[in-house]
Amino acid sequence: MSKAGYHKWVKRNSLISSVKIGDSLQNDLVLPKYKSKVDPRAQDLIQACFDKFKGLATGAKTINQWIIANFQTHISVKVIAKIRKENKLEMPSAERKKNNYAGINRNKKYRKDDMVGDNFQLENVIGIDGTEFKIFINNKLVKQNCMIAYDWSNSTIVGHHFNPTENSNSALKVLDMIEKYAKKNSQKMIVQSDQGTAFVNKNVFSFIHKKRHQITHSMSNADFKHNAPTESLNGWVKSKFFLRFGNIYDSVEHFVSTFTEFIQMWNAQHFFIYNNNRKNSLLVV
Repeated sequence: MSKAGYHKWVKRNSLISSVKIGDSLQNDLVLPKYKSKVDPRAQDLIQACFDKFKGLATGAKTINQWIIANFQTHISVKVIAKIRKENKLEMPSAERKKNNYAGINRNKKYRKDDMVGDNFQLENVIGIDGTEFKIFINNKLVKQNCMIAYDWSNSTIVGHHFNPTENSNSALKVLDMIEKYAKKNSQKMIVQSDQGTAFVNKNVFSFIHKKRHQITHSMSNADFKHNAPTESLNGWVKSKFFLRFGNIYDSVEHFVSTFTEFIQMWNAQHFFIYNNNRKNSLLVV
């Protein structure tokens, strides 16, 4: 589950969570009886929810879940919405505290300029990004995030690391692989990433600027897909992998070892295609 999905779940189930309740409605709000072929208590249960949270902004789906949890009866979201509409009942927006997350401040300090832009034909660019693999282990859905890096010039996989979530730890491990790849090829490489928190942080900044000199970090501008080749390759890799090996495994270790085997096949194929294209281009010249 993503962080955003988790927080939505928390708010949906606890309702008030960390939200600061501002001016609330008075408890004298009464709904007229709702006449329909539904639970005859529908109007009273919705009223109970309103009284419980004293007018805090609450959606029909949240009210639906609250009624199920507390009264073991189901009133559809459509019915709840219809009751609210017929009674012109609009819940006031809660006064929310604006959090000053440290990550927002770090973005300005550790964000890097875009050195690539739309020039996807550069020979010395390594694209890095995280992508999610959904597999089944013992009939249970398991999600594994893979931080993965590609050499744009030949579409080969330079490095990868699996983790339940996308984070700076995975980014650092893959950046170290990119550094070794750059040294092996005796050339300086541009590492192109997005502005996600896995890359815009002190650890990644220190790794590139204090410990390594073979790679330079570049970040795509916000809201622009300048890392498009990497995202496109992520889609191709997952599609080809699942087509060949499927998505059912005995364990996470089995899945990771299978993916490592797939990478060897992928790289061998794309090295051949790349070298063959270069020979043909030289012949044409």
